[in-house]
Amino acid sequence: MAASGVRFTQGYSAGAVCSPTRIALYTGRHPGRIPGGLQEPIGRANDRDGIPPSHPTLASLLKGAGYSTHMVGKWHGGFLPTFGPLKSGWDTFYGNYSGGLDYFSKYAHNGLYDLYDGETRVEDPRYYTDILTEKATAVIRAGAREHRPWLFNLNFTAPHWPWEGPGDKAVSDESHGATAGRRHPGAVPQRRRLAGQVQGARRAPRSLDRQGARRAAPHRPGPGHDRALRQRQRRRAVQPTTGPSPATRPASTRAGSGCR
Repeated sequence: MAASGVRFTQGYSAGAVCSPTRIALYTGRHPGRIPGGLQEPIGRANDRDGIPPSHPTLASLLKGAGYSTHMVGKWHGGFLPTFGPLKSGWDTFYGNYSGGLDYFSKYAHNGLYDLYDGETRVEDPRYYTDILTEKATAVIRAGAREHRPWLFNLNFTAPHWPWEGPGDKAVSDESHGATAGRRHPGAVPQRRRLAGQVQGARRAPRSLDRQGARRAAPHRPGPGHDRALRQRQRRRAVQPTTGPSPATRPASTRAGSGCR
């Protein structure tokens, strides 16, 4: 994907856990600019923690520019009924609202069932990574038939808790989804294999060469990175902890030939 698309080689994470990083990616702002971005991560439904439906997002801005917008997989930007992808600019969504869920039972860490098509609960006992791959392939093939550009966010949960492999159905049944302490080595290879299937679906239609998904390349720090990091840390150590923070504004988003 990267070879035929646009590589963003200077990307930095806005946090170390789920919700802040996603809120930063989707809003183009420092996550602490909204209350939901201060949660590490968002753990329960309330009317405060999430991306406000009125807030511009990557999806809402591209949708306004004529894109169709789709998400498959993990959202973790706020829970229903107040927050969700369909309220923040995505046309379609299939996946989970929480941070992670049992790969078979689809129950999340909070004990609630968490597999949805849009905002409607759906049942599917199959291995979750397989389901996401199937849905992602369908979105890409449908996008190839469209006569307009599209945005597609594919958010696999693997290798997130509970680290179950495709052969761990019996473990899931025995524990009723409470398998947080168990790691299965098959989860990551399975995700890699299925990600290859999604990429293969993208290669098939020729129209995707013109408007297909774009993938960000991992950042590789240059030789001066460590020195610059130490300098920034020293400056932070002497800065006061009180007083107003510098004003910032949302990062602008411009429609291009395609997005991830």
